[in-house]
Amino acid sequence: MIDEGHNMWALGTKNAIAEAAAQELLDHGYAGTSLAKIAKRLGQTKGALTYHFPTKADFATYFIMVLRGATSQADAYAKAHYPECGARRLLLYFLVMDSWQTTEAQLAAGMTLLGDSASPALEADEVIRDWLSISVDALQVCQSVGELDPGLSVLDGAEMFLVTILGAGLFRHHLRSSVPGTKPLRFVRFALAAVGAPTVDEYAHEVVSRYAHHVPTLEYTWLQRFA
Repeated sequence: MIDEGHNMWALGTKNAIAEAAAQELLDHGYAGTSLAKIAKRLGQTKGALTYHFPTKADFATYFIMVLRGATSQADAYAKAHYPECGARRLLLYFLVMDSWQTTEAQLAAGMTLLGDSASPALEADEVIRDWLSISVDALQVCQSVGELDPGLSVLDGAEMFLVTILGAGLFRHHLRSSVPGTKPLRFVRFALAAVGAPTVDEYAHEVVSRYAHHVPTLEYTWLQRFA
């Protein structure tokens, strides 16, 4: 019990530090972030951070772990709700990830690091493979039920979704979101229509209506083993 209590305390401390670092990264980018600035944001000394994060690069590694964990959780949630419809599955996956990106600073920091030229996590291979695998799996389901353009390979379609993920994620602050008439998940809709999925708007309306206000909570407890 003592060890468990210590681990939970350590996890809480590490999470608080990670939250401050995430906000610093989002505000100033990787090059503009330092351990000293993160410590100042927390009202701590730089030495207090280094037990959990010895270097700035360790924050980048951690946020990529958070991003991969979120990706896995969102994919599992979407698969559980739409095991036999790849198009709806992708829509739900994106809905969950988009929602988390607006509320979870550590996840948003991980996404930002992917496109930051100063970041050691630039275009992190593991994340790219995760995303490509999710798209391949979903589009294989589409193909099996005749919802994929027969002239398009699953891999070609999956790579287009990869570009959609990266583009929408990295440039979300430059994209319209509240302009009247702007449809939710519009880039996912465009990509699904391009690969031959039918009734995309109907699918999107269903997914948004059912799940927009019932997005699951992003879990961080699995990170306890790294505390």
